[in-house]
Amino acid sequence: AGLLKPAGGKPLVDAIRSVDDSIPIHFHTHATSSASLAVAMRMAECGCDIVDFATASMADLTSQPSLNAFCAAMDGIPRSPQIAYMSLEPSTISSETS
Repeated sequence: AGLLKPAGGKPLVDAIRSVDDSIPIHFHTHATSSASLAVAMRMAECGCDIVDFATASMADLTSQPSLNAFCAAMDGIPRSPQIAYMSLEPSTISSETS
């Protein structure tokens, strides 16, 4: 439902790691509250291993946050997924002429 706030990311990851630090942490949220992109960024920064996203055209509202926006926002940050976010956007310019 997108109820986790960015400030809750570190305490959540730390609590899980304190119980078992050998398993990957997988975070899934929906964009219902409109804060999910900020939360996903915080979870990644805090060491979460997997975060679910949707492609931009299918993202937000009751879906997951946008992978495209996440990759763009994380560009240059140490835990960046190293995905060229512009490669996720369809090309709107055709080199063919009619």
